[in-house]
Amino acid sequence: MSIDHHPFDPLSKNEIQKASQLICAAYPGNSKIDFRSISLYEPEKSEMISFLEAEHSGKTLAIVDVTMSKLIENTLPDGTFANVTLADAENVIEHCLSHPSIVKEIERLGLTRESVVCEPWPYGSDNVDDGKLKFQCYMFTHDPRFPQNKDGNYYAFPLDFSPVMEAWTWDILDIMYLPQHPNNWSSSKWRFRVGFNLREGLVLHDVRFDGRPAFYRLALSDMFVPYADPRPPFHRKSAFDFGDAGAGATANSLELGCDCLGLIKYFNGILADGDGNAYVKRNVICMHEQDDLIRWKHTVPSGRAIGARSRVLILQTMSTLANYEYIFLWTFDQAGGIGFEIRATGIMSTQPIPLDSTEDYKYGNIVHPGVVAPSHQHIFCMRIDPAVDGHGNEVVQSDTVAMPYDEESNPYGVGFIVQKTSLLKAGSYDSDVSKGRVWLITNPSKEHPVTRRSVAWKLHPHNSQMLLAGEKSLHKARGAFSVHQLFLTKYNRHELYAPGNFTIQSRKENGVVSWANRKDDLNGDPVIWHSFGITHIPRTEDFPVMPIAKLQVKLEPNNFFKANPAIDVPPISDEDMVSFEEDVLRKL
Repeated sequence: MSIDHHPFDPLSKNEIQKASQLICAAYPGNSKIDFRSISLYEPEKSEMISFLEAEHSGKTLAIVDVTMSKLIENTLPDGTFANVTLADAENVIEHCLSHPSIVKEIERLGLTRESVVCEPWPYGSDNVDDGKLKFQCYMFTHDPRFPQNKDGNYYAFPLDFSPVMEAWTWDILDIMYLPQHPNNWSSSKWRFRVGFNLREGLVLHDVRFDGRPAFYRLALSDMFVPYADPRPPFHRKSAFDFGDAGAGATANSLELGCDCLGLIKYFNGILADGDGNAYVKRNVICMHEQDDLIRWKHTVPSGRAIGARSRVLILQTMSTLANYEYIFLWTFDQAGGIGFEIRATGIMSTQPIPLDSTEDYKYGNIVHPGVVAPSHQHIFCMRIDPAVDGHGNEVVQSDTVAMPYDEESNPYGVGFIVQKTSLLKAGSYDSDVSKGRVWLITNPSKEHPVTRRSVAWKLHPHNSQMLLAGEKSLHKARGAFSVHQLFLTKYNRHELYAPGNFTIQSRKENGVVSWANRKDDLNGDPVIWHSFGITHIPRTEDFPVMPIAKLQVKLEPNNFFKANPAIDVPPISDEDMVSFEEDVLRKL
């Protein structure tokens, strides 16, 4: 089923513009309204479940916009218009290309008027009868390789905006920004929707593998960066980078080369400025595939080996938050695994120290004469809203433990088993490396045909040191999500951000810890929050610019499929590999 605009799609420029106009109209006495964010208010999950089921089943789903304040009747228009002439079209082209707003759009794209083609079309019809004769102008550019060739196929170079012009007055009534691609993507059995907003940056919706639902929504919720130096004013030094500034607001425009390599699909982001005007951040997300070494391999007794190379699909975004760069990657492999990876780089925040100082700076490290870099932590919180084989999911804590010695059941003392605990209420939980603790997201209503257990996905946490600030500190009060590795809450569409909605100069947490402490019955609709991080003790090797530090979380199917989902990846034998290597060497 094809839908022009999906409920999970980010707001378009036109929608952002309309939203800001409505806000301004609601406060007519305010000469200055400062907009901080205009983002999609996501639909209620209960409403979306039936929508997504119909969408993926191929049924027709009617979506009705009930925001009109009057009944629109199917009646003949009061007026009619004569056919247009070639002279009309020529006038539209001339006035359109010379209009200041269109000149600005052409400059935005780095083009010249001479290189742009305006093609007027009859406006068609909609539900607005304003008595105006209008033209919809579709815009193109000549082949940039041969700009002097005006007879080339400019339809191969469409532009991303389309003006609406009124005949005779030659006013630009609207500039529409065209949908360049669906936000729904599929590759190697994967299918998902890509979103982008000011605070979280990249958001994934409706993630499916091989036609089966796995996750309703995935995003990095926020991050907390507290510093170690207790001397004023450094005792206040801390940041919630997403809540204070925004991963989307600080997203880089990615470029081919260092940022992304290979055959790339870029996504733009659309945000609002302080005046409520929509603007485009170009290439804030890149998508590409890359080789990932071996997916599976086996050597049989005869010595013959067979295996398959692995390819992963990568969605990547990057934000510059003051001195740090953070690279956020979602990876999707051919065996159904989802990886979330953070790579931190950039330049450390520094403080002065006397050049002749012999003092041992115990809150960090001297990284250059006269320069110290204080120790600090980066603690992230990932929000996982599951839909494992549908809804009605439960979370199960899974520990692998040694069996006690027993003459009958474990006489040699080598046995170990898996202990599972169902987590049916909201609360906070911790990792336990000694028990190999993982968490399963199960669907009790779906039985695996082989194991006869509930189908599941597994969360492999990133085990790390958590918040070091003291119990009575403001760091602890504000960044309470940094204390435990896992929180469970009952789904609520308003609860998206781990530290709460507002973090600037906050004095207490009003986020996931408060929600988890309600101890709600999860009733088959849990949201999983995984906190993890890194404690950065600076080295001289981290200065003047840091090599990346890497953190990884893994989600993978667990008794979800009947067999290895990557078994159908075309195998490659040793003979094939030798032939390939020889071919490469010949080309070199």
